[in-house]
Amino acid sequence: MPRFDDDDLQEEIRAHLKIAADERIAEGADPKSARQASIKDFGNVQLTRESARRVWIPRWVDTLVDVANDARYAIRALSKNPVFALTVVAVLTLGIAVNATVFTMMKSIALAPLSGVSDSAGLRVVFAETSAGRDVGISYPDFQYLREHTTVFSGLYGHRFMEMTLGRGRGAHPAFGEIVTGNYFDVLGVRAQLGRTLQMADEAAPGRPAAAVISDALWRRDFAADPAVVGKTVEINNKILTIVGVTEPSFHGTIVSYDVDVFVPLMMGPDLGANFGSAEPTPTGVFADRRATVVYGLGWLKPGVTMAQATAEIDGMWSDLARDRPLDGGVSRLSVVPFRSYPGSGQATVLPVLIALSAMGLLVLLIACANIGGLVVVRGVSRRGELALRLAMGASRARIVRLLLVENLVLAIPGAIVGVAIAARAMPVLL
Repeated sequence: MPRFDDDDLQEEIRAHLKIAADERIAEGADPKSARQASIKDFGNVQLTRESARRVWIPRWVDTLVDVANDARYAIRALSKNPVFALTVVAVLTLGIAVNATVFTMMKSIALAPLSGVSDSAGLRVVFAETSAGRDVGISYPDFQYLREHTTVFSGLYGHRFMEMTLGRGRGAHPAFGEIVTGNYFDVLGVRAQLGRTLQMADEAAPGRPAAAVISDALWRRDFAADPAVVGKTVEINNKILTIVGVTEPSFHGTIVSYDVDVFVPLMMGPDLGANFGSAEPTPTGVFADRRATVVYGLGWLKPGVTMAQATAEIDGMWSDLARDRPLDGGVSRLSVVPFRSYPGSGQATVLPVLIALSAMGLLVLLIACANIGGLVVVRGVSRRGELALRLAMGASRARIVRLLLVENLVLAIPGAIVGVAIAARAMPVLL
């Protein structure tokens, strides 16, 4: 198929107009009138060129060429008015960066609240409620009964958040820790990058073993990423514990918005000063006390099990447990809730704040769009003469609209790219 050549077409048109003008001159017309009459009879030269291109070139190729030409023109035009261009890009960047950051945080905390844990949003929490409606932990004997007899949970672990002090003297510093049952890591599916995680054998008896699993962040910060850290000791609340493992870098514990540094066996809780709400003087007595509020139970429901079924089973178990509980135990029932509704997860506190921030982010974006719209309208009014000239030269209204859309895209794309880049750099700091 012959290739379309716009230069050849223009030469053909010029030759045709010259021949027509020469014929009129030969008939006695003056040269100027002859040329004008020839052009009038021929019609709009630009429209003829575009019609010929549509015949010779596929429509989609022709459209791409036109869009590329419009983009080049838009860049040249905007470079002559840099204040307008930079203002629009800056306003768009601000609006997009704020919204991208907030909605990424919302997605992360709502759909994947626990880093390094698959389907963490699907976790369910079992806790006790007092007659006054206050949420408290479950006693260790009650938790053991639930863990051993449940048929709706695929696994149930217990944990308790605790603020700790690492080191002694001037080198001491605060840290966040979790006191956990021996199956904590197994249920969550979290592995150790060095050494081992805690196991059920670490839940054998109160006060031992004096072991701890540390986070990747603490390992790098306090132990300079020493590959031989397993077997060394760490002082926690004036108690010496042996490091048995280091968690994977992606795992930060099960408290949303907190980076947990240390994981210690539940049986070490009393020795570290954990307050389990028991009047018993010995660790053995604390773990046998049905009045104590030791742990919150967490786990995933088995496939096909509904929240209603889980609630019914927990209610039935509570009926069995309540027969042997002290009358002054204070706990009136057990509850099962999604992880997002569990106050101790941090998600219930953070999500409302993020929702408010999302609304504010949308408002910022709407204000930004309104400001940009005003600037574009003002610029459009100043270009009325240019657009009228384009229409007079044969440009269709659709072509004018496409030109304006391309100009807006030339402004929007850089703003979007920079806004997303800023949000991407901000996320590691905020999460």
